[in-house]
Amino acid sequence: MTFHFVIHVSKLRSVGLILTLWWASEIVVCKAPSLIIWNFAFILINSCYVCALIKKHFPTFLSAEMLEFYELIFKPLQISKTDFQNFVKYGKTETYSFGRHFSQEHRTNVDKKLYILLSGMMTVRCDGFFLQAIQPMELINSVEWRCNQYGQTFTTYQVSKIQSLSHQTLRKPT
Repeated sequence: MTFHFVIHVSKLRSVGLILTLWWASEIVVCKAPSLIIWNFAFILINSCYVCALIKKHFPTFLSAEMLEFYELIFKPLQISKTDFQNFVKYGKTETYSFGRHFSQEHRTNVDKKLYILLSGMMTVRCDGFFLQAIQPMELINSVEWRCNQYGQTFTTYQVSKIQSLSHQTLRKPT
């Protein structure tokens, strides 16, 4: 059954219960007051159910920047918009300035958080040699995060990551 079908059936059920309540209040009020009480209870329960269904299946809204990020990175991985919205909602946005080290080789401890570069640019160096540039909409520490999931823990970062431009990151909640 589709979501819209369930909503329409629940609305029709509410209308039927309201009509029965109106009929019971007009005709049977003296003979069966429990009919009014039960119908009122059923209307209340059904209305709560309809509201819960609408809230659960309400479309998720993302900002234009986050929608672009979702379309590029997370949609191909078949992650729902609702899950991504929770990721953004509970994640923390951090701003770094030019020249600041995100991690220093063999000095900075590896944490279990996943960082995503939202804007700006970073360079990755190992022993002073340039390895790659991290562009916006890319994962910053995906290698360390993935190794941590498989039980191969590193105590410190193996490379240095330095801000080439001021940028913002989104940190995955723990």
